[in-house]
Amino acid sequence: MRRFAIPLLLVVSLVLALVLAWMWLTPQGHKRQFKWQAPIPKAVDFKSVLPLHAQVAAVENSRLIAMQERPVFSVTRRPPPPPPPPPVPPPVDVLSSAKVTGIYSGTGGTGVVLNLGGKSRRVRVNENIDGWVLTGIEGRTANFASSGQTRSLPLGRAALTSAPVGVPLSATVNPPTAEPSLPSEQRPSRPRPVGPVFGGS
Repeated sequence: MRRFAIPLLLVVSLVLALVLAWMWLTPQGHKRQFKWQAPIPKAVDFKSVLPLHAQVAAVENSRLIAMQERPVFSVTRRPPPPPPPPPVPPPVDVLSSAKVTGIYSGTGGTGVVLNLGGKSRRVRVNENIDGWVLTGIEGRTANFASSGQTRSLPLGRAALTSAPVGVPLSATVNPPTAEPSLPSEQRPSRPRPVGPVFGGS
């Protein structure tokens, strides 16, 4: 049996070599020209690869509202109360630092001049200024009203400056300028006052 194994393998090898030669070589002994062809592309269906999910059933709005009105994890089964609104800041009192610097009256009406924050502003009677209304003027006092409250602002008096004792006021306002000292021969001669002459010419 062993004697026939080696010749049999040689014959099979020879047959395979002839088949390869027939596939690679032409009858004329030239190498065959093989051209690679690209495979045909195939479209991939990604949806078939994704796992299937159960469709979400539509829930009625009335059921959602009922769940919100009666929460499960609340002891009273009632929703928490809404937070309180923020406190309203108190209005700014503009008259707290206002000063009446003047009162006027004319064809255009009657009013006062207020100093607000370093700026002067005219306010006529019955005019509203940040919630305060000028209701009237009594003498040197301006009366304001706002939401049942009243306030009176007097007209301020101007500060008087005191002059030194023995010096006239005109001298402090316009002090005389000192004249430059000149020699006696360069000083201008002042005219003598003309008066009556007695005892001849």
